Order: sequence, then structure tokens, then C-alpha cells
Amino acid sequence: MDNIVLKSDRLILKILTPHDCHAEYVQWLNDEEINQYLEIRHTLHSLLAVQDFVEEQENNPNVFLFGIYEKDTMLHIGNIKLGPIHSKYKYADISYFIGKKSSQGRGLAKEAIALVCQFAFTSLKLRKLCAGCYGANEGSVKILKKSGFKEEGCLREMFPYKEHFTSLLIFGLLYEDYEKFTTE
Repeated sequence: MDNIVLKSDRLILKILTPHDCHAEYVQWLNDEEINQYLEIRHTLHSLLAVQDFVEEQENNPNVFLFGIYEKDTMLHIGNIKLGPIHSKYKYADISYFIGKKSSQGRGLAKEAIALVCQFAFTSLKLRKLCAGCYGANEGSVKILKKSGFKEEGCLREMFPYKEHFTSLLIFGLLYEDYEKFTTE
């Protein structure tokens, strides 16, 4: 599994290994600005804990945890996860984050999502991808919609966010919609 590499004009996605974990990655996970929309924000992360998590994902046949690397510099800027994959029903979840602040706002998350969608639908022959994000995360909502995902549901006031609660928005992308979206 670790030989899977996905490439676009600006990115390389490769399976993340414990060896790929570094202090800056741990810093992203502990940064309140970066992790404000992630459920991992409730835990203080260490390098060892992150390496253990990555190893667990690497050993799970139903998960592909990709590191997102800028093609020109090969700098690790974030992660995108496909999984768990539900092979019986042919769908999977997708989640992502761009941790390197200088790489945010440049369309790289959308580019990484496009690569993972192509891999999921063409190589793995999945029929649907699902994603969720906080309603307060306007950037992620825009990225998912620009990537062809449709809002399928809302779990109102699910998660504490700042001084109030925010909803969980559920998005889905069916293979046939992906096909139409990528050929338009």
C-alpha cells in the first residue's frame, strides 16, 4: 500500500508513514487556529502519539492516509484521509486539513480532494464519498461544494465551537455526479 502516489500539477500525495511525522506536523495539530474545526483539538498531541496514529492508519486495510506534499519543494503541508472504506456498500469517508499556514488559501485542499476522488472512483471503484465539516467552517464548505460534493444533511448544534455550538454538515459525492462534474 505504501507505494501509492497521486500527482497533480502542484501536489504529490503519498501514504504517510511514522517516519514522515515531524515536529511541525505535531505543532499543526496543537495549534488552536489550525485545529479549530477538527475534533483532535481536544487532545494535546506528542510526536510519539502522532507516529502511533499514523502507524495504526498505515496498518488498516480500509484506510488510506495520504500526506499532502507541495510538488516543487516536497514539503509536507497537510493530510487527506480516505476511509474507513466500506467495501460491502462501496463508499468511504474523506477528511483533510492543510496545516502549513503559508499553504492555506491557495486551492491546495481542493486539488488534494480531486486527486483522492479520482483514486477512489477509478482505482477503488467506489460509488460514493462522504465528508463532514462544521457549519462554522465556511472554507471547508466552499471547498467541498467546489469539488462537486452536495450537502445531504445537517446535525444542528452538534459540537462546541468558541462560545456556542455549531452544526455538523454532511456532504456526499456520488460517482455519477463526479463523472458529470469532471467532464463539464
